[in-house]
Amino acid sequence: MRKSLFTVGIIICLMSTVLLAGCGKTAEADLKDKLSQVKEEVKEEVKEEIKEEVKEEIKEEIKEEIKEAEDNSKSEETAEEINYEEAYAEVFDEIFDVLDYGFNMDREYKYVSGGLSEKVMYGKDEDLQKSIGYLLKDMSGDGIPELLIGSDEDYDGHPESYIYSLCTLKDEKPVMVFAGSTRSSYNSMGEGRFYYEGSGGAAITIFGENHLSKDGSELVWDDFYFTDEKEGGEIGIYYNNTGVFDANAAEELNISEPEFGEKMSEYQDKCVKLPWTPIGQYRAQ
Repeated sequence: MRKSLFTVGIIICLMSTVLLAGCGKTAEADLKDKLSQVKEEVKEEVKEEIKEEVKEEIKEEIKEEIKEAEDNSKSEETAEEINYEEAYAEVFDEIFDVLDYGFNMDREYKYVSGGLSEKVMYGKDEDLQKSIGYLLKDMSGDGIPELLIGSDEDYDGHPESYIYSLCTLKDEKPVMVFAGSTRSSYNSMGEGRFYYEGSGGAAITIFGENHLSKDGSELVWDDFYFTDEKEGGEIGIYYNNTGVFDANAAEELNISEPEFGEKMSEYQDKCVKLPWTPIGQYRAQ
């Protein structure tokens, strides 16, 4: 900008000189020509300065993109170096304790869900270390795989993969994000999405779709449908996308119970089977 100011100074001096000299029309015409010429020069200088500023901004953006790409590359390399089965060792140890010695009703478990305890206590499988599986897969998209525990069950000729629990790593320690059971179950819908279905008696049916937050630490609801009994004894059908079971915090839907059931079936049909690894293979390593 110094050049521009200097050029403007020249313009002022030229104007002052002509005025002081008391020049005629010829001098005035010359002055206009010179002013026009100087203006063009100033325009070119300003254009060049703008170009340089834009270039600097683009350079900074490119630097940020390169840095982000390098950071992502380092994260991927680090993820490849980590043995995540060892990182989730606490979860496996607790599960094997239940498989070896049975479910202890008096013990408080950190990683054994209701669904897993039901499988151990009431399941008809002779070899639970084959029928119960695990899956290490990044479900949140942050580059860190979650640990899913579950099994395939066949109800009415329709096999499904039920997720008993999903754990993630927080501060390098495993934490349970959600737990499933017979009356509160989770299935995979693929691409990091989950189908939930729950029941609380004849009047209460719940279903919906959710996914993990970016860091994998909590569930984020996309759709949450439920029924609940009204004061007059009628069954109301409700919807929200918060996952809160509260008719006052939801929209009441004007649909019939059969339509509600059809919508639930639509979600069930989107569920996919998971490629479980028999949990006994973890111990065999």
